[in-house]
Amino acid sequence: MSDIPHFDGRAAFLLRTQRFMDRLSEQVDAALASHGLAITVMQAGCVQALYHAGPASLAWLATELGISHQLVSHRINGLVRQGYVETGPDPKDARKRLVSLTAQGREQAERLQPFLDGLDRAYADLFAELGVDLNKAVGSATECLAARPIPARLPDPQPVSS
Repeated sequence: MSDIPHFDGRAAFLLRTQRFMDRLSEQVDAALASHGLAITVMQAGCVQALYHAGPASLAWLATELGISHQLVSHRINGLVRQGYVETGPDPKDARKRLVSLTAQGREQAERLQPFLDGLDRAYADLFAELGVDLNKAVGSATECLAARPIPARLPDPQPVSS
């Protein structure tokens, strides 16, 4: 329990969610490493998308992953430095660049597939323990925020007195 107002209530939900995400990311990264994977959980979505869809633009990856172009670019740059992806011109439009897996990247992607099956079971176990399917709950919450953002849910601001 905290003596700081609102730290134990719903107003600190984002703080607790960030702590949850940090812990989850650390644990999944450790699990990835223990399964012989050198990619992080944050990179895994890019690797998975490229493995199943083939070469793609950063814009397509951003849309597919539902994250910003800038964030995809950052993750892809890390994968390029590791030697798991490469970029090259789009054969259909030389002004565009495509990202594709290297042979090393394909090896990581192939190792990732059984890991994701196990991760699915681990999440099912966690959600059963909680009594809440967090995957569905987060998806629903995201849709609700798209339909009615937090600013629309806040009461009108009180005028500041001078």
